[in-house]
Amino acid sequence: NPNSKYPPASTAKIMTAIVAVENMKLDTEIIASGHISRVEPTVVPLSPGVGYKLKDLLAAILIKSANDAAVAIAEGVSGSEENFAILMNEKARQIGMENTYFVTASGLPTGKKDEQYTTSEDLVKMIREASKYIFLLELMGQTEGVLQGSDGKKLYLKTHNKSLYSETGASWGKTGYTKEASRTFAGTDPTPRPKIVFGLLKSNNLWKDIEKIKINGL
Repeated sequence: NPNSKYPPASTAKIMTAIVAVENMKLDTEIIASGHISRVEPTVVPLSPGVGYKLKDLLAAILIKSANDAAVAIAEGVSGSEENFAILMNEKARQIGMENTYFVTASGLPTGKKDEQYTTSEDLVKMIREASKYIFLLELMGQTEGVLQGSDGKKLYLKTHNKSLYSETGASWGKTGYTKEASRTFAGTDPTPRPKIVFGLLKSNNLWKDIEKIKINGL
């Protein structure tokens, strides 16, 4: 069902990362606002008023899937998450994601049913676009990371991508989950120059589905 529309959940963070690197230098410092304290888990957690480099916030969203970091990026680039979503949708149209609509930088639902949606075909277009940036792709292949803000406090990141620990079904990529979306994933085979690119939505057994794709694909 490559064109069936479902919520993207945290796979939306891939688009957040793409838009961020196209509009801001990696070493730019973003000051976290008070809004990040009201973001639902998963969070780093970041501290309001502390500065974080964009490259570290990207690690937070692509390794740990931190929702507070996604909001910080959106506000740092565009001033608000609402304005940032406009850039996300403009980029989606640019790369041919015709059946996708983003509302939040994190992929978290807004409470309005079916407000955000994508398709597995569009996820493929998005992860293919992200693979042009080796830095982003390699972050999606890391199991752990460390983020340090201007306050000197070290924050540790650990991936939600369990396939990275698998000997048979390892895939670089971005996981997602909400109750409405179920399990989602956009990924590649584990290399900076991927030959396999895939998207999964509404999965009930994500890790087995990824393993099947890898086995069949290779």
